[in-house]
Amino acid sequence: MRAEFAEQLGQAMANVEALLAAAGMVLADVRKATFILTRTDDLCTLEQVRQTRWASNAPAAVTVLVAAALARADAFVEIEVTAVRRSVFGDHAAGLLRRIARWARGFAAAHSRPLSRINEQGDWLLRDLGLERADIQSSAERLDALRRAMPFQ
Repeated sequence: MRAEFAEQLGQAMANVEALLAAAGMVLADVRKATFILTRTDDLCTLEQVRQTRWASNAPAAVTVLVAAALARADAFVEIEVTAVRRSVFGDHAAGLLRRIARWARGFAAAHSRPLSRINEQGDWLLRDLGLERADIQSSAERLDALRRAMPFQ
């Protein structure tokens, strides 16, 4: 843990950037950022560093909170972000939603089909979305993978 607020803020921002990169995302995918500080004296430094390092034409919604303490006694800042993969909501969203709806209708009607046919439909949907079975993970598995990839210092 770094001793100064600016150093801790820089490391926390680097950790967020590393998590985003590990998930195949960038800062532009961040929709909301929450900064939790333990000292009001650090508000000006936070704003300067944030506007310099994470400057954007379309900035994320930002919330800044001041708390009495964080989980670690020597921590001065914590960052929480919510990011959304742009490709899901891009130009192809309508077509993507139609393909998913078509697949879902077929899947719902599959109660009388053998399991192998249902698996074929699932494979078709994944191929149509440009994914592989290995790309699909539970949220817990993905979070564990991101935590393992995090370059904590």
